[in-house]
Amino acid sequence: MSAIVESPGSYSVAQVALAYGSVGAQAVAVDATHPLPVSATSMPLPAGAATDAKLETIRTLLAGVLSVNAQALPLPTGAASEAKAEAIRALLAGTVAVSAASLPLPAGAATDAKLETIRALLAGTLGISAASLPLPAGAATDAKSEAIRALLAGTLAVSAASLPLPSGAATDAKVEAVRALLAGTLAVQTAYAAPASWNGASFDGRAYSGLEFQVIGTPSTAYTPQRSLDGSTWASVTVFDQNGASVTSITAAGLYTIKGRGYARLNGGAGSTLYIAGEQ
Repeated sequence: MSAIVESPGSYSVAQVALAYGSVGAQAVAVDATHPLPVSATSMPLPAGAATDAKLETIRTLLAGVLSVNAQALPLPTGAASEAKAEAIRALLAGTVAVSAASLPLPAGAATDAKLETIRALLAGTLGISAASLPLPAGAATDAKSEAIRALLAGTLAVSAASLPLPSGAATDAKVEAVRALLAGTLAVQTAYAAPASWNGASFDGRAYSGLEFQVIGTPSTAYTPQRSLDGSTWASVTVFDQNGASVTSITAAGLYTIKGRGYARLNGGAGSTLYIAGEQ
């Protein structure tokens, strides 16, 4: 750093160097790289600064429970006193008598006079006559009603000759075609299962109302006709020959009928050629 030295009649500038360090140790010159260290440990506290002792007292107070008593605090402005609160409590504990006699009526309220007028009207009989009232728009007049009554009193002649047929209605041509069919004889064809060679084993006749089978040649051993609804449980049944006679054992050649809607078989038997057909 520089210092100004004053001499009589002139000034001169002297260079002064600062350094720091412990006694007996190498001093360190103060420069931009080695600034002068300053410690505030031994410096006096500023005026009004808090001391450790005061802060410790505050910390102790905050660490515990602060006991605050509001009894000695002054009431806020406008706060209710105990006397006023007690007076209100005493009023509310009893019955508050309220009279509306002197209160003004709300805007539009009914007066006694108006209510009395309405009461008098309702107490009697209101006579209302519609004779002079105008008819509503579109109402029927007496003349129109009388014209309709006269029409309905007689017989209305209605002709559908010029009316269009409803959608899907039968035309004359279609009705005539149906009439022609019904006038003749309808040939009904019964469906048959074509005759087929049969060995007498189980035959599925569930699709047919009846079965007919033929025995060609006299059996060497009698056949026993049987039926089943499930195809596994069998029962011996009666069949009919071409002459309508019932038989339960087939010992002769010929034509026989047995019920359908189930399974049929000829149990046992031998020596004949068999054919079977189904009738729908």
